[in-house]
Amino acid sequence: MNTFKKIKLKNSEYDYLFIAIESDTTVVEAVPVIKKINKNAKILFDMFLKQGNNSRRFIEYNYVNNEEIDINKFNIVHNVSDDIHNTTKSFFKKNILLLDNGAFSNKFKLAFKSQL
Repeated sequence: MNTFKKIKLKNSEYDYLFIAIESDTTVVEAVPVIKKINKNAKILFDMFLKQGNNSRRFIEYNYVNNEEIDINKFNIVHNVSDDIHNTTKSFFKKNILLLDNGAFSNKFKLAFKSQL
């Protein structure tokens, strides 16, 4: 099952944005999708549905084609651009029902949905 939405980014320091679409998703589940990229790529993961809007939400990985993926080289990113935030916000606006998959209280869901 596909647990990430892969978005090719333009004019960004990242080549791809992978948005987790299930609350129990881990970056390890993206390994088969990463390997299909077939080129070096800087990837940003948005783990919003699992982590919420906290300091562990975004994770980056620098993929080198044909090398084994090293889970220890995934790094938490504390500051991402407004463009990335706008991309994820737009994604969740178009896929509003995914918020119901998140590990959030009903109060948080209502507050977040009102900001979209």
